[in-house]
Amino acid sequence: MTKLILHVPFKSLPQEDRGVVMHVEHNRSRLKELDAILSARGFSVISMTRLLAQAPRLARALHPCAILLEWGSEGLGDFVSEFDDVHVDMQPILVFSRTSGPRTPGTLEHATDVDLVRFVESRSDRQSSPG
Repeated sequence: MTKLILHVPFKSLPQEDRGVVMHVEHNRSRLKELDAILSARGFSVISMTRLLAQAPRLARALHPCAILLEWGSEGLGDFVSEFDDVHVDMQPILVFSRTSGPRTPGTLEHATDVDLVRFVESRSDRQSSPG
């Protein structure tokens, strides 16, 4: 078996940490792919294939700039309700689905990696801009 080793020159690494992103998606290959994209853009990514009971506590401790939750994750409703007290413009949560179908209103359907990266970067920009 041949191993592919990717060498990233130090000068191509991001100069600053752009924030923490929590990402929950059951498809491990898509999870790893988006993790790599966001990491290359300077984000620290906490990736999970399922929403753990400790996730709300982890989110409060880490203050992520964005939380990406795949629709259908067990405990999704409880997790989102933990953040109901946050003003909607400041809420860093995006519930997404890679497919279409009957979903909770506000779920981003047919989500691509580009859509998810745009959401994360828009939330990161809001956190870093003054006032």
